[in-house]
Formats: sequence, C-alpha cells, structure tokens
Amino acid sequence: MIDYDNVITVYHCNYEDKLTNFILHNRICISKDKQYLGDGMYFWKSKRDLEFWKIEKIRKRKKNKQHGVVLGVKAKISYNENQILDLTDNEQFKKLEKLKEIFIRADKNEKVQITYNLGEVINRVFNFQDSKVKEFVSAISIVKLGVRYDDINKKKEEIIGYYSGKLSKNQKISVDTRIMYCVKKQDNVQFCDVICKEEES
Repeated sequence: MIDYDNVITVYHCNYEDKLTNFILHNRICISKDKQYLGDGMYFWKSKRDLEFWKIEKIRKRKKNKQHGVVLGVKAKISYNENQILDLTDNEQFKKLEKLKEIFIRADKNEKVQITYNLGEVINRVFNFQDSKVKEFVSAISIVKLGVRYDDINKKKEEIIGYYSGKLSKNQKISVDTRIMYCVKKQDNVQFCDVICKEEES
C-alpha cells in the first residue's frame, strides 16, 4: 500500500448510472472537459458544492425531461506533492502558461486554430509529445483550482468587508471561493460512501 503525503475528503455529484462503476469498482468516471481542468473526474472540497450540483442536476433532469437518480458521494483523494498541479499557486500557474507557449508555437507552424480555454490547455499539456512538457506532467495525476462565484449579496459583502478591514491591507476574506479537483489517474482516489440520493419525484 502506498503511503501518501496528503489525504483529503472530497465530494462528487452525478447521475446514478454514471457513478455505478465508481461505487462498485472504484473506477473513475471521466468527464470530457475543455473549459475547466480538462478530462478527468471532478470533485469539490466542500459539501456545500455537492448540494449546489445536486440541485443543478435535478433542475437539468426536469428541464430536459430526463430520467435518473441523482447521487452525492464522498471520496478520498491521496497524493504526494509531485502528483498535483496546484493552480491556486501562482507559480504553478506561471509554469502552465510557459508550457502553453510551446504548443502555441507548434500550432502556429501547423496553422491550427484553438481558443485555448483552460481545460483545452491542460488537455494539450497532458497529451503533448514535447520532452519538456512530458517531463513536467509525467507524475501529475490531480489538478486543483479555486473558483470564485460572483453571487455575493450586499449584506454578505458588508459583513465580510468589516472583518477584512481588520486584516492586513493586502488581504481580503472570501467565503465564495470553491476548490475543485480534477483526478486524471485511477490510483489517487478511493470511493467512501453515498451520502445523498435524490429519487425522481
């Protein structure tokens, strides 16, 4: 058994049919993504985000007149420091941008047009054959990102503003930053439990 430096609890929400293999056999269900963190299975650090996505999945199910039970699951992500691309760290984000420049030059030579969303950049980095790029991503199996939602109401801003004023002038409290993880390799995640189940009404 591998002894990892870090083990954290995370949450995922999806339709039951998509989670069956994860629940029964611990096989990750890969989302093909070009917007966020590229291909992989997505998890959230906070249970509040599980609730948000549960409501969103139910809303889409009703809107599209689909069928399917919505499940929320708890899992454990385990990793060593060299296995995570932490995009909450500005220095690691800069490294990703430098790697992007390598395949941008290649695309220009081949006259390839790409919009370069973050998810597309990460997918390209993980699949690019350049030796420098391959060396950087060879050990990475998890990508981490912080996302801030622009839905803070005025009252909440006033409360946060009061306490932020008590900190150093270059610091600000935020309760609306969500931490997401994209797991790209099987060995770094372990299913724990189904913690909510939303049957069709």
